[in-house]
Order: sequence, then C-alpha cells, then structure tokens
Amino acid sequence: MSIISEIKIEKYKNMASIINCVAVVLGIVGLIFAFISNAVPGYGIANFGLALLALILGLLASIATLIFEPILGSQNLILSLCKLIAVAGLIIGVAIILIPTIESASALFTWDNENTVGWSAFTSAVVSVVCFIVADIALIVTSFFKEDAE
Repeated sequence: MSIISEIKIEKYKNMASIINCVAVVLGIVGLIFAFISNAVPGYGIANFGLALLALILGLLASIATLIFEPILGSQNLILSLCKLIAVAGLIIGVAIILIPTIESASALFTWDNENTVGWSAFTSAVVSVVCFIVADIALIVTSFFKEDAE
C-alpha cells in the first residue's frame, strides 16, 4: 500500500496544502510551456537541460513537502529544507529560461515584429515564466503557514 493512499484526505483540507497543490499544478503547466518554447526551431533555450533539472528538482521537493507535511508537521527541519529547495529550483529554472526570452523579446519588439515563429516561442516562454513565478510565490506564502503533525 502506498504512502499517499494511507494519508487521509481530511489532512489536506487546510489552506497551506491547497495552495501547495496549486503551486505544483502551476509548476507542471509551466514545465509544459517551457518544453513548447524550447521546441520552436531557432528559439531553443540555452542550457535547457540545467533549467529542466532545477525545475524538476523544485517540483519534486514541493511534492515531497505536500506529502510529508501532514505527517511531520510544518516545523520540521527536513520539510523546511524541501521548501527551500523547491523555491530555489524554480527560481534557478526561471532565470535560465528568462535570459534567452529577453534576448528574443528585444528583437521581436524592435526590428523583427513580423516573425510569427519568434512570437510563439516568446509567448510560450512568458506563460512558462509567469506560471513558475506564481508557483514560487505560492510556495513562499505556504512556508509561513503552520500545520501540526497528527
């Protein structure tokens, strides 16, 4: 029997867990849009593997926090480190994705505004960055909530 099925649904009815779930979903949506932006020919994200590693590490740490916080309580050192890793992973991933996006935006907003392929890469990268930033803010907000272990 898996550990997820052993956790009762009543433990997830608090606000911190709901916001953390929203952050995980936004992180997954942002990851999908990052893949879309990277797949556009000629507009690939430099060091996308490193960004992908940081983002997946951040999402896994956020999921671990979501699973184990009802069991251990929010004042546990391991969960605090997981939250820190989640926030840092998303910030590093956003920084790596944002640099080539700014470079392509400088061309799209000046001399290359008719480039539809460039605009599709730019918009999907912007959606990805916005999803990650909102997820990061949600994770930071939930770190101030208190939940006692049962």
